[in-house]
Amino acid sequence: MKRRLALLIGANRPKVIAIFGGTRAEVECAVRHARNGCTGLPVWAYCAGPSEPVSGCDHFVCGDADLSRFRKDLGTVWVALSIVAWTGHQGASAFKLLPFTCPPFRILIMNEAGGFFAPVPDDLVRHFNRRLGDAVVSGLRRSGHGLGGVMQWTRSCCFRASQRVADSARFVWSLAYRGGENFFDIVHLAWALLYQLYLRGGEQFCGAVLLCRELALSGLALVAQLVPALSLRAIRTQGHRTSIARDLRPAPDGSFVEVAITGRGWDRNSVMRAISNSGASFIVFRWSGESASAHPLIAAALAENAFAV
Repeated sequence: MKRRLALLIGANRPKVIAIFGGTRAEVECAVRHARNGCTGLPVWAYCAGPSEPVSGCDHFVCGDADLSRFRKDLGTVWVALSIVAWTGHQGASAFKLLPFTCPPFRILIMNEAGGFFAPVPDDLVRHFNRRLGDAVVSGLRRSGHGLGGVMQWTRSCCFRASQRVADSARFVWSLAYRGGENFFDIVHLAWALLYQLYLRGGEQFCGAVLLCRELALSGLALVAQLVPALSLRAIRTQGHRTSIARDLRPAPDGSFVEVAITGRGWDRNSVMRAISNSGASFIVFRWSGESASAHPLIAAALAENAFAV
């Protein structure tokens, strides 16, 4: 009866130890653990990813797409013990659950630390709690890193934006300052041109008028020297016009009155006021800023009985 039951469930098939790993390193670790048990059973290893054969394996198959082939291959033997790696390796979830479909369901689970435990409820709960805790911590850390990165990026953007605003403000200030300087330069240039064209031109025009006047007076003085009788008559006629009676006899003393002049000609009104308001014998025409004594000239006029010195 026992033999028939073993034949029914397949227990009379060759016994092997089946190892399921996602990477070559996981398979190697599980093979070492199986060989340390000294069971003497053949070791069949299945790797989810492409890999080179692992030493110590009696049968090695790799590839993550052909799960039906793995299941069919295991149907020819009796899996005395299954070792599956749950190390947090991403992918091949169906491959990790394959040992739970192979009777007699004797399974060891290998974690990322290289430890092995049976899938009893307490150990599974601890394993899933650890996985959940690691996932939460990892998520929080990633969230913190992401938030920190976002904050640093925001700070960098704000800093660069403030720099650009400051640079723009400096540029606008520089344009305004240079524009003001250029405006004042234009104003100064316009004032200089205006001064040269009008003020200096007016000064030159006045100078030309004074020069013509002085030339005319010089010509009249030359005529007066050539025709003294005509000059004397003109002076007498001018005296009658101003209703000022002056005796042109030789001066009895050296008294004088001063009249300031700015050019070779003198102001008639100033001379007439000096004659009217003073009883001096001589009129001294004095340049602006000149302070020499007039007595030597008056003495020469008295000695020579001259009209002008």
